Formats: sequence, structure tokens, C-alpha cells
Amino acid sequence: MIQQSITVKDAMNLKVMHLNLHIRISNCLRNRRIITLSELTKLDANSLIKCRGIGKRSVAEIESSLKLLGLKFIMSQQDWEIWTKQHEELIKKLLLDEKIFMLNNLRYTVLFIENNSNEKIAINEYMEVSEYMDMPSDFTKA
Repeated sequence: MIQQSITVKDAMNLKVMHLNLHIRISNCLRNRRIITLSELTKLDANSLIKCRGIGKRSVAEIESSLKLLGLKFIMSQQDWEIWTKQHEELIKKLLLDEKIFMLNNLRYTVLFIENNSNEKIAINEYMEVSEYMDMPSDFTKA
């Protein structure tokens, strides 16, 4: 297995989903187009409270979740570089979690498409077979 070094950019592009926030808070952040941890850590508590649907308790939950990962509000590029060096194994795990999450979503999408295609094929095959059967003419026209 090839060891891949983690860059600061990799760390900064980690998704907010890793904070395991309540769905309401996650939706508010997504509606404000805050998707990555770096986008979130550019903000301070006061600017988050201004977001519709986010109050003091929500900010406290976000701050607590950031602290669990060793992050904080208003992080500079230098803060990210230090955090990346100190938490390389955690970042690798979180990146792997993201890839698994995306692959699972892709797999469900492909299965859904395959199922729809198979159903269409099955319907088309049934209609072709029904033409040779003794069926009322208006049944096969449907």
C-alpha cells in the first residue's frame, strides 16, 4: 500500500459532516454554503449567530464539536498547518470515511439506475411476449 502524505489542503477540505452536528444545524450551514471545515473555521461565533436558524446553543454545539477534533473558530493558514502535522492519522481516517460515504452513495445511485433499466427491459420483454399471446387488443396497446 502506498503511503500518501496528507497536505494542508486535504485537511482544510474535510467536510463539516465529521462534526456529527444535529441535522438542523447541518442544514443551516449547508444553506449558507459552509461545506468544509476550513470554511467553518474562518468564521467566528458572532457571525454564525447571524445565520438564520443558528442560535447560541447551536454555536456552542459547533464549538464543542470543533474542539473534539482539536479545531477552533478563526483558524489561520498557520493554524491549519500545525493542526495537519499533529493530526495526520485522524485526517487519514476522516478522508477514508469521506471516500466510503461517497462510494456508498454512488453504489446506491448505480443500483437505482440498474433497477430502473431492468424494470424497463422486463416491461419491454413482457410486451413483446404478450403480442404472441391470446390477449385482448386493447391490453397490449396500453
